[in-house]
Amino acid sequence: AAQDATLCTLAAEPEIQGFPFGSLTPFALRADGTPFVYISAIAQHTKNLTRDPRCSLFVRNPAAANAGAAQASWRLTVLANARRIDASGAELEELKARYAARVPDMPSYGDAHDFAFWALTPLRLRAIGGFGAIRWHEPSELLVDPQGDGWREGAAFVIEHMNTDHEDA
Repeated sequence: AAQDATLCTLAAEPEIQGFPFGSLTPFALRADGTPFVYISAIAQHTKNLTRDPRCSLFVRNPAAANAGAAQASWRLTVLANARRIDASGAELEELKARYAARVPDMPSYGDAHDFAFWALTPLRLRAIGGFGAIRWHEPSELLVDPQGDGWREGAAFVIEHMNTDHEDA
């Protein structure tokens, strides 16, 4: 349900170089679960990532945050290395479709200020499910093989459930 996250990069500006820098950033997921962002070349976080690809993406339950229960709900920090995705053809169309599905106004700003997709390749993940439910995860525990059969089996169940129980939606 979360569409926005805090992207934390390491400041590139000489007087603050290396300091943590957080910015609000919409994100989407690739077929294997790898997060990616669509960011402008003029943005500070892009300049920071160009200098040092180390970053983190902090995502939290948006419903709990609005209800004043942020500490009692889930949140996830993805420690990652960022890289600009030089996509074209079908890959570019997939990225655009996945991102636009989560950020509907994406097409209106995509052509301005030299926006580009950046993959955030997870190194480790810190998941918190509420008070006391805290655990580190390796990327292999959460990412999926988009060519494997596991997700296809799950997809059939989800489609059947949605068609049976939520036809009106």
